[in-house]
Amino acid sequence: MSNELDLDIYNDVKEHAEDLLNSYGKRNREFEDYEKMFLLDWQNKPDLDGIKITISPDPRNSILGVVRLMTMTDPVFSVPDNIGEKFDTADRIEQAAIRWWQESGKIAGIPIHRDAVLSGALYGEVHIAVSSTQDMLDYLKSVSGSNKSMKAVIRRTERLVERTPFLFEVWNPKSGYPEFDSLGLSAYYRKVKVNRSKLIGQYGAKAVDIAEGMSATDTKELSIWYDTINYAVWVEDTPLIAMEHELNNIPISVVVTDGSMIYDKPEQQRQPFLYGVYKSGMWERSNLALTVMYTTMFNMGINPTFIHVAPKENPTKEVYYDASKMGGVINLEAGEQFQVMNTSGLLNESLVSLLNLSERKVTESTMYRQSLGEPLAGNFAFSSLALLSQNGQLPLVPLKKQVGLAIENAMYYAFDMYREHGKKSKYTELDPREIPDRLVINVNLEISLPQDKLQMANVAQLLRNNGIASQSWIMENVLNIEQPDQMTNEILADKAFELMALEYIKRRIQADAMQDQQQIMQQQQMMPGQQMMPGQSPMPSPEEQQMMPGQQMMPGQQMMPEEMMPEGGIGSEGGLGIEGGIGPEGGMGVEGPGFNPALGGQSAMAAEQVPDFNMLMQNGKMKFP
Repeated sequence: MSNELDLDIYNDVKEHAEDLLNSYGKRNREFEDYEKMFLLDWQNKPDLDGIKITISPDPRNSILGVVRLMTMTDPVFSVPDNIGEKFDTADRIEQAAIRWWQESGKIAGIPIHRDAVLSGALYGEVHIAVSSTQDMLDYLKSVSGSNKSMKAVIRRTERLVERTPFLFEVWNPKSGYPEFDSLGLSAYYRKVKVNRSKLIGQYGAKAVDIAEGMSATDTKELSIWYDTINYAVWVEDTPLIAMEHELNNIPISVVVTDGSMIYDKPEQQRQPFLYGVYKSGMWERSNLALTVMYTTMFNMGINPTFIHVAPKENPTKEVYYDASKMGGVINLEAGEQFQVMNTSGLLNESLVSLLNLSERKVTESTMYRQSLGEPLAGNFAFSSLALLSQNGQLPLVPLKKQVGLAIENAMYYAFDMYREHGKKSKYTELDPREIPDRLVINVNLEISLPQDKLQMANVAQLLRNNGIASQSWIMENVLNIEQPDQMTNEILADKAFELMALEYIKRRIQADAMQDQQQIMQQQQMMPGQQMMPGQSPMPSPEEQQMMPGQQMMPGQQMMPEEMMPEGGIGSEGGLGIEGGIGPEGGMGVEGPGFNPALGGQSAMAAEQVPDFNMLMQNGKMKFP
């Protein structure tokens, strides 16, 4: 992107942005109410002395439970294998997507999908922005000029480019105002307050003059506009950028997670997780009931209240009772009474029933607590608990699919920009030319619990044994393995290593046994008391004896029994054949057929055909010769 400023574009988009902002007024007010419920900020609480304000945490617990369940695992990115001519193109695209997403989370200090799930559960809407780090660097360099303070900003951005070509950010939907047409997102306006460091870090020297005089805690309103043609940025009434962006898509993914677009009003289109609790007022009723109960208990039930009945002869008598001392005796006259007042009926049963009713309605409007690990009263089988836990996750199915769709769109926009403007570097092995024009990338946010893993493993085994689905499909769709092809190669590598290790051990044992046998034969060939004459060569080995035709055996010399001889003879091509010796210099040097322990004899594979383990693994994949 260039840094040109077209004032005509700025004036047009600013007017459009203000109209769009006004149409989302009621939606934002409801978003603020959802935030207050989540942050336990009760606005209508009674303002009286002695009141014990007690707020129900049920809405917050429900939202946090959703976030925890859906962020137990990272998003699984999958690309069909038939998108390109090369088989491993899909794998490289998946690996690039995983790396870009994880690096964005590391830079932000929190997993990106966690904020996406929280946004979808709390607001019913997810906004994910995609930013090119190279464009950020080019822009900062173009506007830095001679400003010395920009050098540190540029160095930070250069390190950012080395880590990832794109940044993914989850924006608060309360500050985002999307506009849709029949083809999808047609315009997007964002208005948010930013501090001085963020303003300069994003827009460089152009923002230095605007940020002059701002303290570290001061903020100014930053406006960002995108439509299908133009891109504009301004701070309050000062334009920074207004230009044509030349992108194929608006680089912001906007998805409504709960609700429907059949309604006309934005506040009706979004019906988030707490919509029923908010509209019904059950949270307010729960807060009132809890406040009344705890106020009553603290004021009357915590401190004991005593009843004193004075004697008839002395109706004005007062009892002195010192509660600071343990034990003690209270002297009473005839007819006088002193006892603790019974407060067992202090709380009205109807009030308790109303509180239970409101809590039950909150649970019905969100999700059942068994999904979050709450135990059930009584003895239940593990299968029953697992079934209840899975059924309780049904309200999360739309949220899971829609948040996954938001991530899919954001990742698609990133690859589209990378194909058009990206460059291959040592930090990204994927070549932009390898990305197909019609890329299909799927994202799965799986809710994974220990009982679910056991069940999925059983399902995978059943599908595999019955031949219903391929191993690659089972790995990706049932077991949620991100790289099924890579996992298959790793399994083959493990099996190959085990077979080669077993083959090595068997051959080593056989070679050691033959060496021991040769030593025994040499000892038997030596006569008792026989000494070797000077210059006399050592006794030839059995192999050498076989190679010397016509040589007669010495008296007392014995041949190795035929049943102990390996097939083809010792040292022949068809036999065990230890070439180079068994010592550390020559190594095993095994030639000829290997030993197959499963067959109990020689295998059909020649030793020279047994591949080396390091040669099997090439580029992370199993390659057989």
